[in-house]
Amino acid sequence: MGKYLKISPPKRGSKITVAKNGQLQVPDDPIVPFIQGEGISTDIWGPVQEVFDLAVERCYANAKRLEWLEVFAGERAVEAYGAGQRLPEDTVRAVQEYKVCIKGPLTTPVGSASLDDALFDRLDLFAHLMPIHHLDGAPTPLKDPHGLD
Repeated sequence: MGKYLKISPPKRGSKITVAKNGQLQVPDDPIVPFIQGEGISTDIWGPVQEVFDLAVERCYANAKRLEWLEVFAGERAVEAYGAGQRLPEDTVRAVQEYKVCIKGPLTTPVGSASLDDALFDRLDLFAHLMPIHHLDGAPTPLKDPHGLD
């Protein structure tokens, strides 16, 4: 692993690894792949990245830092790799190699398979957790929405 067609890992940074007991071993300078996403994601990725960087800086007083690695899916992948390449092998291999990935929402064109589903299948993932919070006064079909987190 490590050789890619269209993505360039940062010169600095270290890979997250998995110990024999299954625990993630996170270095002080992890390389974190990200899929920018589409739609509004293209406008918010820059500020989101700044928030992550600032949070790490404030929590660890400059003892740790994130090194970002853009990988491609959706329309950005088609731009980089060509038609029919909405989920390139480079992206799947990079997520496997670096163990984590931050992904923005991706568009599923009408009549196409979901890229989220394809990524889940390729990486053998089984859960898609999304944080939710109930807002007082918002209608909900749940009996106890305050218990959600």
